[in-house]
Amino acid sequence: MASPPRPILDKTSHSSRDRTNTKRERPCASPYITKIQTNANTQADLTVVSEREYADRVKSYARLWTGQHYHDLANYLFAPYQRFFSDATSKEPKVGASPIGERFVTMYTVDGHRPPQARQISSPLEFSQAAIDAEDLSALIFLRGHQPPEMLNAIGGRYRVDPEFFRQHLEVNSRTGWLGNFLPTSLPSTWKNIVRLPSVSLASRSSSGYSRSSQPHHEEKLSKIRNETARLLDGHIEKYLQSRESHLSPGSSIVRNLSIHNNQYFSLEQHISIYMAAHGKSWIGIVWLDTGSDLGQDKSGPWQAQALQCESWEVQFLPTIQHQPGAALNSRHLFRANTLNEVTDEKGPGRLIQTSARLHENYGEHLDYETMAASPFYALTDVFAFVAASEGQFLDLIQLFLDTEIDIDLLSRYSLQTRAALWNLAYNKQILDRHHRRLRDISSFLKNYSQIVNWACPTAPATQKISSDAAARLHMDYTHLVERCHTLNDAFDGAMDVLQNNSIISESQKAIQQAEGVAQLTRLAFFFIPLSLTASIFGMNMRQFTDGAPLSIWVWVVTSAVTLLFSYLVLK
Repeated sequence: MASPPRPILDKTSHSSRDRTNTKRERPCASPYITKIQTNANTQADLTVVSEREYADRVKSYARLWTGQHYHDLANYLFAPYQRFFSDATSKEPKVGASPIGERFVTMYTVDGHRPPQARQISSPLEFSQAAIDAEDLSALIFLRGHQPPEMLNAIGGRYRVDPEFFRQHLEVNSRTGWLGNFLPTSLPSTWKNIVRLPSVSLASRSSSGYSRSSQPHHEEKLSKIRNETARLLDGHIEKYLQSRESHLSPGSSIVRNLSIHNNQYFSLEQHISIYMAAHGKSWIGIVWLDTGSDLGQDKSGPWQAQALQCESWEVQFLPTIQHQPGAALNSRHLFRANTLNEVTDEKGPGRLIQTSARLHENYGEHLDYETMAASPFYALTDVFAFVAASEGQFLDLIQLFLDTEIDIDLLSRYSLQTRAALWNLAYNKQILDRHHRRLRDISSFLKNYSQIVNWACPTAPATQKISSDAAARLHMDYTHLVERCHTLNDAFDGAMDVLQNNSIISESQKAIQQAEGVAQLTRLAFFFIPLSLTASIFGMNMRQFTDGAPLSIWVWVVTSAVTLLFSYLVLK
């Protein structure tokens, strides 16, 4: 008989969970797992579970019918323990963290009296120590790129992170892959402590300006590039899904979509997932970005020059620019000795640096420190502002595409370029609609976030005003972006209608010209058909052509004249 399943997360009191977690601590089964000593006097929402216990609870819940959508997450979180048991007979596990060149976890502690203090983390052991040091402080954790299950178990067990946060971010679908369950993640009420934001990076694949006459614009070549990049993107996603449990390097970037807008510009779409929850008298926030390591390291990615059919030096990622008043005159950047080297290095051969990969650096330096500690929403304003800036630049690109795609020369006559323009407009409008839906959801969240989330709110009048003003500015920016999407959608519809009407008029003109030609042939037929008829009746039996023929040629002439006169009267 099968053993009963492990207990799952339920709605029992926190005190019972405290006793369970402190008295039934499981032994370490992985080099990344450490026992976390809990204090009996610790508040209920500060209760910590071990990494193994966290993975066990998710796996237990995934066995239920209502938890089947957690199956992939449960397997992912439990993978380290399966690897340990399978390798236990052949070798001893390594204790400690494996060396990592670049650290892809950054933990900021916020105390309200000084700028957020950053701590770079490279292993679950380092994270556990950092979490203990920041026990009584609010913390904002940045995860960049792929994160191994050991790290997710450590963070999830330490702060009792809702596994739904990990599940949503790890769910990556290709065009041909399994689409998963249809979950109500787009409902406003589901944004209570989990928020998903889009992150778009613009890039150029040509050093010359976009011109219809200067480069091939035929749909055949552009369609070939789009099909090739779509195929490579599916391979990139499949590789990520198959190797992320054990073989994928920490911090590897994941690209969820790639769009070729025209022969010069393309864009990458990624996600930023946010988790926010209370932690004792403070709060804990997690910002997980798809952007991690340099995309230039993935030589098979669809963003490489070979797939884009251009030279490697022509592929350049455009920076996401956020204007800060007086930033160019600020003296702080003058004292950074390695600033020039960093800029030069980022533009080196084979490097594809995204601005979102630098979002975690010096985070919150323009925010009010006291308000950050009191308002977790205010602490996230830089993330929302970055997303708004990237979406604004994306809409600028779409506007530029629309302006250059429709010109007077194209509307003057119907051609193959008109058909290609219609095809490109439909392609880019579909992308615009996807961004429009996401921006509309974010704008709705910002408008009603106080009714949706249960995050802490500042009580002091000064900090409350700073937080509310920041929220109002963000809502204003996203409302503006939604309105721009409406305007661009109308412009796309209008441009497509103009091109369709132009093509209809052109086809009608061709039909009229063909009809005129047919009419001329009809007039000729009215004269030549009667002559053929009379000639076939009399044949060559004329006295002038054949000796002994009874009829004269004048009989055929008179008969043909009468027939032609009759045909002419019928034609009139």
